Amino acid sequence: MSVKITDSGSTDIKRMIAGLKIIEDSEVLVGLIGNEDTELMIYAGAQEFGASIKRGKTTVILPERSWLRETLDQVKVQDRIFEEYERGIRDFFSGSIAAEQVMHRVGLVAVAEIRNRIVNNDPAFTPLADSTLAKKKGPGIMRESLRLFKAINYSINGKVYDVQVAA
Repeated sequence: MSVKITDSGSTDIKRMIAGLKIIEDSEVLVGLIGNEDTELMIYAGAQEFGASIKRGKTTVILPERSWLRETLDQVKVQDRIFEEYERGIRDFFSGSIAAEQVMHRVGLVAVAEIRNRIVNNDPAFTPLADSTLAKKKGPGIMRESLRLFKAINYSINGKVYDVQVAA
């Protein structure tokens, strides 16, 4: 028994196959992608991994306060990103979005999840020691000035997309 399948014009099989190839070959990176603000990168790394920062004769100890790894390691965050990916695939098959939009949606959800973690402090970051707070100069990059929050973005296959914050 054999079956012959033909494209009657109601679906564009070649377009779908090409789109699935685009999706399959795409790489989405999330974080401070392409950021050239060296000071921000240093402080973001210090927050992510912890650091001992020497200022003149004083030393400030920052505990690890992983804003990126701990967020993306959460199963609920992974589930949310995967759900958006699946929804995007369904929308692609229905013809309502282009293949590239599937990956944009994944990037946007990942950025939103990281930003939500920073703003909501959930799960809570390790608090700074009183001695560190006493030595602190100006607002912190993570939760007070939201400098880190605003800089989080994503890339698809090396092309960076900034996610603007509504005023």
